[in-house]
Amino acid sequence: MNVILTGFMGAGKSTAIEFLSTLYNSYDLDETIEKATNFKISEIFKIKGEKIFREIEKDIFDKLLDFNNIIISTGGGTITYYPDLKKLKNNCKIIFLYSSFEVLLDRVKNTDRPLAKDIKKFEDLYFERLPIYLANADFMVYSNEKDWHYKIIKYLKIIGFNGKKDIEKDKKINQVIENIKKNVL
Repeated sequence: MNVILTGFMGAGKSTAIEFLSTLYNSYDLDETIEKATNFKISEIFKIKGEKIFREIEKDIFDKLLDFNNIIISTGGGTITYYPDLKKLKNNCKIIFLYSSFEVLLDRVKNTDRPLAKDIKKFEDLYFERLPIYLANADFMVYSNEKDWHYKIIKYLKIIGFNGKKDIEKDKKINQVIENIKKNVL
């Protein structure tokens, strides 16, 4: 079983995965995409567009999901675009990192995130995705509370997640990512 961290951009998924990576095999999907393509997410959006980005994202996400007992933080739109949510729900536990719109806007307003450039579109996207996150979450963590990272660990214990850090698994996954480089963009 894998664990998926999902939530809107700025919810803290990358921060959480950095925290969890010392204990578990944990991967930031956006970071993995950037490593595999040698492009920043914003550059892929700009050069190839969102449709191509979503195809790359799905391909790399599927390759990570081939492994077991890992934690993956997804991009804000991953779960809303993933074509087989039923499969995802059957094979993973999904933890939704929730923050209010105002907190998220404050966190991303000075970043290079392509979908955060227009505040009205950002707000519309937030309220469009929120029901999808809620409908698919097994657990929800309020990521603007103090020590929210530890609540993720609490949920991992509740579900009996046994994905302790495994250096050999990390090497295998990194090799898969290296192999992807030859086929992307």
